[in-house]
Amino acid sequence: MNAHTDFAKTKRVQPLVMKDEVPFAAHELFFSRTDGRGVIETGNEVFQRIALHPWDKLLKAPHRIIRHPDMPRAVFWLLWETIKAGNPVGAFVKNLAADGRYYWVYAVVTPIDGGYLSVRLKPTSPLLAVVEKEYKALRTRELAENLEPAESAALLLDRLKEMGFRNYDQFMAHALAEELMSRDAAMGRTPSLEVRNFKKLMGIANRMLDEAAQIGVKYNTNRFVAFNMRVRAARMGGSGKTVGVISNDYGIHSRAMLEEMDGFAERARELAEIVAKGSFLFSTALLQKEAIAQFTEEKNLPESIDLHLEQAFLSKQHARYSRIAKEEVLNISKDMLNFARRTAEMQRLVSGLEVTRVMGMIECAHLRERGKALLDVLSDLEHFQREVSDILSQIDDANLDLFATIRQME
Repeated sequence: MNAHTDFAKTKRVQPLVMKDEVPFAAHELFFSRTDGRGVIETGNEVFQRIALHPWDKLLKAPHRIIRHPDMPRAVFWLLWETIKAGNPVGAFVKNLAADGRYYWVYAVVTPIDGGYLSVRLKPTSPLLAVVEKEYKALRTRELAENLEPAESAALLLDRLKEMGFRNYDQFMAHALAEELMSRDAAMGRTPSLEVRNFKKLMGIANRMLDEAAQIGVKYNTNRFVAFNMRVRAARMGGSGKTVGVISNDYGIHSRAMLEEMDGFAERARELAEIVAKGSFLFSTALLQKEAIAQFTEEKNLPESIDLHLEQAFLSKQHARYSRIAKEEVLNISKDMLNFARRTAEMQRLVSGLEVTRVMGMIECAHLRERGKALLDVLSDLEHFQREVSDILSQIDDANLDLFATIRQME
């Protein structure tokens, strides 16, 4: 990795690329630390052994020494944009060994004072096959269209949205949780309860976000109800005066609901984002903790690598991300309460629309034949209210699931 890499250069001299994969076990974790420019300061035995570069070639080399030409430049652009902003990032990366073979990792990179720290695991989940296909297609476009990294990154983000991920943060949180659970299974051990709970939380929060968006869709479909009621009332002349008042009341409730919807949807987005963030931070801390344990057993490091210093770096990162992850769990609890209040307010507004509809039905009964023209409008209103009430009920159920899952984690 190098923050100052000239991404415009698409052609680079590379070792002979072979189709064979460098084998390594699921339990083995890669570790490396770079300076702020991406120059390798240190690493562990797994990294050196799989990369197949001797230590004297690996240390002080730019991290791109292991970059595979199959990798889309978009991935590295997103990675650097994220860590330069001070945030951790995760990515599937295909690397190039010194003898031309390749190996895949899921890399978690975190900023530290003076540089960056990376812990990488062997991807074993079905997601890797999807990523391989997507990377190949994107890299083909990059080369064929001579895309700039930012342009390619935009294509990648668009593709993630088509696959159901709102943004890259959601994708990397989902991917890391999937890989940790798959890795535990491959190693024959019970998956982390916390990782499973976070994965469940992400699913619930995303469902709530989708359902909140559906309310906006339903509203837009029925946004002309008040106008139609006023038109029908005007055609009735004096006998439609009461209907006009009712339609005005509906308009007031409808506008209040429209104003509330933006905040409601925003709270749903914030909740989904904070759950994904908490999941990624906790999973990162878990991975760093295991890397610390593996580092204590290193026996083939060169004298230039201070084992205790690198353990200190990892321990500091692990403590930091563990603390932030715990804080995020508390933030999730607070956001859930705020969202529950928003849901209750939406339910109150829907109840107000129901009162308006009932009043309209009563007036139609009084008007008899002249009121029949309003019945189709009121029928649309009833359908809208029922749909929104059902969605809010589902959101309430999801909120209860969130509370139950969070209680297991506190």
